[in-house]
Amino acid sequence: RHFILTTSMCFICLHLHSSSDDVWTQKLMKFLGDSLGMDREGKMNFQRVHEYMDRFDGEKTFDPVQVKVLRDTTIAFMKRVGLSESHDIAIQEYIANLKALVPKDEVLKGHFIGCMTALFQCLDSNNDGYITYDEWIVYMEINNFGSSDEIVKQAFDEIDANKDGKLSLQEFIDVNSEYWLKAPTSPAIKKMFGPE
Repeated sequence: RHFILTTSMCFICLHLHSSSDDVWTQKLMKFLGDSLGMDREGKMNFQRVHEYMDRFDGEKTFDPVQVKVLRDTTIAFMKRVGLSESHDIAIQEYIANLKALVPKDEVLKGHFIGCMTALFQCLDSNNDGYITYDEWIVYMEINNFGSSDEIVKQAFDEIDANKDGKLSLQEFIDVNSEYWLKAPTSPAIKKMFGPE
């Protein structure tokens, strides 16, 4: 039920205790592998992150200035949480760093919110202060989920807490903060991937 983005972080394998037949597990692994640049050994590096961010550069509806802000903000944050230009990092290590450091450090928490805000502003291509369903579809397509994929609509509906048919910045930050920074038992863990 919840797809977060880009920027970052792949806090997953920590709670992949479900069977491989679990739709959520399959979608999560697809998202991380295809979208966020995790390799077959469960590692990530800056080259893969840059390749992922290049997908935003290629989207004609996005403002190039917002894409640059998103890239710069994401890279700076990821460095603060342990990703290095010089070597790969195991996804479990990166996620452990993310979950251990960010909730306790107000500066890092601010950087995380900055990343989510930059992503939101990039996705809000019509600058109306919301992510519409059509804008969400563009994001999901960047993440290799087709616009007809049922999970795309389910995820959008789950994140849309007040059910007004659009995502506010606060809804986006709240669900991403809960998803990436809380324990694997948090109800938001599956938010972007729709019902089980």
